Amino acid sequence: MEHDAMPQERMRSHHREAVTLIELIQGLGSYGGQQALVAFHKQSVEVLTYRRLLQEADQLTAVLIESGLQKGERVLLYAPNSPAWIIAFLALLRGAAVPVPIDSQMPSDDLAHVIRDSEARRLLTTHTLAKHVMALGHTQHLATLFLDRMRRHHHQQDRIVRRRCPPQSKANRLRDHRRRSSRLQVHSID
Repeated sequence: MEHDAMPQERMRSHHREAVTLIELIQGLGSYGGQQALVAFHKQSVEVLTYRRLLQEADQLTAVLIESGLQKGERVLLYAPNSPAWIIAFLALLRGAAVPVPIDSQMPSDDLAHVIRDSEARRLLTTHTLAKHVMALGHTQHLATLFLDRMRRHHHQQDRIVRRRCPPQSKANRLRDHRRRSSRLQVHSID
């Protein structure tokens, strides 16, 4: 795979200069319109640039702070692997909260234990997973924010690059995307 030396060098430079995780996250903005995430959905491919990723994270951070998020507050993040999960995690860090990520496939007993022992007052999740938490009876003390609703609302206001694809397998979509995007690079920080 061909590597673009310039972004890789900038990433190394950020790594050496950065002191905190927050500074590393803020440094992502320097990549602007470059692809940050590619998500494959049943009928489409979603591409998020670094700029869009940070914009969505900042919007969610503002919503959380407006709703009373406190510095150091623990917040449960119970969602499947998706751009929404990454955006929520970045938003929590930018809001000085403590993300408590929960595996979306965690067994009910373990989930109840994490919710109970985390001392979190907020839950970021999807409608589907919220039903699982409600079935456990542990929602009375949790302010819940639905990530799927927030992203759907955001998509209606601001179009994120989305391309309609004919129905095909995920492997074929990935193969086709790789062919179309020779600029998509994998970078490592040494």
